[in-house]
Amino acid sequence: MPSAGLLRFDLRVQPLQGALDAYGALTGRSGFYTAESIAGRSSAAVQGRYTPEVALQRLLEGTGLAIHYTAPDAFVLEPGAPATAEAPAEAARAPGPDDGLVQARVNEAFCGDPRLAAGDFRAALRFGLDAQGRVVRPLLLGSTGDAARDRAVLAALADVQLGRPPLAGAEQPPYVMLIAPRAEGGGWHCDARMGAAR
Repeated sequence: MPSAGLLRFDLRVQPLQGALDAYGALTGRSGFYTAESIAGRSSAAVQGRYTPEVALQRLLEGTGLAIHYTAPDAFVLEPGAPATAEAPAEAARAPGPDDGLVQARVNEAFCGDPRLAAGDFRAALRFGLDAQGRVVRPLLLGSTGDAARDRAVLAALADVQLGRPPLAGAEQPPYVMLIAPRAEGGGWHCDARMGAAR
């Protein structure tokens, strides 16, 4: 994943929400996380010159949150292996041969459901692909704000199929996909503008 170069950070220990807000203002990167996942957690201090990736890892040390990059300037946080200097958080992997097709199939599934086609919600998703190219283990990382829409998202994902086996082989690392509303430059107008990472 390309880095924005070294930036000067002077972030004190503070409630995690404040630290993430300051990190976003300095780096221009946006994160998706639920209020519950960061509630009661504090950041680590980050002082010095770091790449945005290293600074985020340091900021999250000891929080028990894992980083999944969905684009060069966007990430999802969820409970998982803690990010530490010795065990860095998961970074975006190189795009896989099926990424465009996966995005297109998710787009088609969402456009086929009127509750999702409007593109007026924000969500983070995690799912895998089986050896036949079907979505498995779909998970919504936090609510869209509407329980019926949450169920519709999971149902649409469960129906996604590539139409062929994955080119990368049978064992697929999980995809993490961030969906942003049109008002934030996302939405899909039934031509997806979604960031995906594997």
